[in-house]
Amino acid sequence: MIRRPPRSTLFPYTTLFRSQELNVTETILREVNATRIRENLQYLTRNPHLAGTSYDDDLADYIEDLWKAQGLDLVKKVSYKTLLSYPEFQNPNKVHLLNSNNEIIFTSKHMEDVLRQEDQHKDFVHMYNAYSANGTVEGELVYARYATPEDFKTLTQSGIDVAGKIVIAKYGLIYRGNKVKLAQSYGALGMILFSDPHEYAQDGEEPYNVYPNTWWLPPSGAARGSLKTAKGDPLTPEYPSIDGAYRIPVKDAVIPKIPCQPIGYGDAFQLLHLLGGVTAPAHWQPSNQSLLHLGPGFLEHSTARKVRLVVNNQLKTVNSTNVIGIIRGSSEPDRYILAGNHRDAWGFGAVDASSGTAQMLEVTRVLGNLVRQGWRPKRTLVFCNWGAEEFGLVGSTEWVEDNLLKLSNRAVAYINTDICTSGDVFRPTASPQLHHFVIETSKKIPAPNNNSITLYDYWKQYHAEAAKVAPENPNDFVDASVIIKPLGGGTDHVPFTFFAGIPAIDLTFEKNKLHLPVKFIAYPLYHTGYDTFFLVDSFIDPGFNLHKTCGLLNGLMLHTLADAPIIPFNVTYYAKSIFQIGRAHV
Repeated sequence: MIRRPPRSTLFPYTTLFRSQELNVTETILREVNATRIRENLQYLTRNPHLAGTSYDDDLADYIEDLWKAQGLDLVKKVSYKTLLSYPEFQNPNKVHLLNSNNEIIFTSKHMEDVLRQEDQHKDFVHMYNAYSANGTVEGELVYARYATPEDFKTLTQSGIDVAGKIVIAKYGLIYRGNKVKLAQSYGALGMILFSDPHEYAQDGEEPYNVYPNTWWLPPSGAARGSLKTAKGDPLTPEYPSIDGAYRIPVKDAVIPKIPCQPIGYGDAFQLLHLLGGVTAPAHWQPSNQSLLHLGPGFLEHSTARKVRLVVNNQLKTVNSTNVIGIIRGSSEPDRYILAGNHRDAWGFGAVDASSGTAQMLEVTRVLGNLVRQGWRPKRTLVFCNWGAEEFGLVGSTEWVEDNLLKLSNRAVAYINTDICTSGDVFRPTASPQLHHFVIETSKKIPAPNNNSITLYDYWKQYHAEAAKVAPENPNDFVDASVIIKPLGGGTDHVPFTFFAGIPAIDLTFEKNKLHLPVKFIAYPLYHTGYDTFFLVDSFIDPGFNLHKTCGLLNGLMLHTLADAPIIPFNVTYYAKSIFQIGRAHV
């Protein structure tokens, strides 16, 4: 009679592997250090590091040198010439309100108010949306809520034609680039975007209720962000932007043809409160302020007559640099376990995405020390620090396109950590065959801020509470009282999973939104000038225990994927997930 090998708490390992796994696992659990992660984050956020700038290049050099010092076998920088988009420093983008004499009676801010002197930096990028068309347009204003397809239909049904108008809309519900694409398709001249304080300043807009006294968004805060709807370099679609590659003309690139500019909600309401026309539906009212109208045109008592939108963005070809670090496998060196995080940010980027970089640098330190002590993974570990993610996953996409055949044949899995933490609720997404792996790994790790229970127990408690507050999404895969959502499209796992067909996990901790009156996307200071080390250290993760938990997850997952005799894929979960998603769409 043939007996099955003993089953560990995680996967069917051999006894030998369980012994080795125990030593490495215990080392990872013991050595990943919250204080070191905090120090990493403090260093990474000293300067704003927009992709393609000298500060971003300095951090690439720093990470390259650090990984070499930590003992990785091979570290190299890989650069691609890519088309990025920047505002003009001497000629900032503006929104003007004009009277009947064409005189300017209001001008928007192009930078956030300085609320802490430590946050001020001479090279901080102005408010802008990357890849917006440049130019000046003038026209009447129309309020389009979130600028979703349904919102534009509502405007049409209300007899409002946005053609030849400037549209103002809130961030949220759909990707900002799709908002502009829709406005363009309806014939709009341009677009203005803002964050609704009803969502992003839920305790009130007074100074004591917003940053730097809380994590909520102040009136002058505006989220920067790319408008490009295609991934990677816009001039080399679906092939790498290497030297000698053919580049399509800029006019044929999938980038907006109309100008768009983000502004703070303080400025947005200067415009919205003067709008005339049809009263906005109750569920369209953006805040608990005075009643708003849809436009076009302005209230009779106002001297305002039209809006002038000025965008001076410039397209530039720059080098976007990835840093790749490798620990070679001992027995299966041609099988790759990859882990990645992007380096660039719209400003200081303490949460997005330096929180992910900070923990990854701690994980490589611990694994590098293990290599020095004689451990070596069976499969090769590849660490990836991506450039220009904020411009549409440029660095990761170009690298995957450049190495597509090798990755498609040899990569086992990719672990992504963009925002390590913006809150205390574990919210992973993953390819279905890795759901069980995520669950079982969470049972090995102590909960953040409570060592008496596991992360799995902590995670399960949250979802037990969530089930009482809101029904489950049928597309979310539910197992053992926890939810792992399907992979989305907003970060660097995308080219691996959706282009190269590689299973992936995206790790993040988010805010517990169950008891907030209004839900919001990401975190209130997302992509603004206030995404600082102070924000993380004071409000999001004092003590850095969440960052440590994120690092433990990464470390243990990398070790297991690299060393397990049987790769921990669960195809039964894959089949169940396909069935569940299919049933939800019947």
